[in-house]
Amino acid sequence: MLITDIQTMKLNDIFVETNHILVFRSNIDDKYKATKACVELEKIEGVHRVNVDLNDWENILRLECGLEISEHRVQQAISHLGFVCEEL
Repeated sequence: MLITDIQTMKLNDIFVETNHILVFRSNIDDKYKATKACVELEKIEGVHRVNVDLNDWENILRLECGLEISEHRVQQAISHLGFVCEEL
């Protein structure tokens, strides 16, 4: 039982250390656009979770992703969809 707890802790530590959160202001300003952006960004390997805060005046785009995902890559993907985002 103790060994299982230690293994779980180690796995969680590895997961936490290999992920980060990227935050951008964006021009994604309605639910349709947010859904479109989230679905497409979540297709990128290494991106785990995406959301857009439409209640914030900067329409905050937030990604939980692996360290291999760069800000530039996200900006390119968003640009390809016809949107703009700027890292905060």
